[in-house]
Amino acid sequence: MFFSPYWGQGYAGEILEPLCAKLAETYELKSISAIIRIDNIRSIKLAERSGFARVALLPNVSYSDGTRHHEYRYVWG
Repeated sequence: MFFSPYWGQGYAGEILEPLCAKLAETYELKSISAIIRIDNIRSIKLAERSGFARVALLPNVSYSDGTRHHEYRYVWG
């Protein structure tokens, strides 16, 4: 979402919930999904603070660095 020099500055936290609300209103969305690796603690905290709810564990769905990774599915709305 942002380049690394801007990580941890609070920008994503300020924009995520209002952005989701505007997208849902504009496009009449019932929900918005996010898929987050289970080891990405900062993104998990951001999603939860912004109103996303964890709805599923997706085992071994991504692959990087020669390893398969589990991810969580989150839903807003």
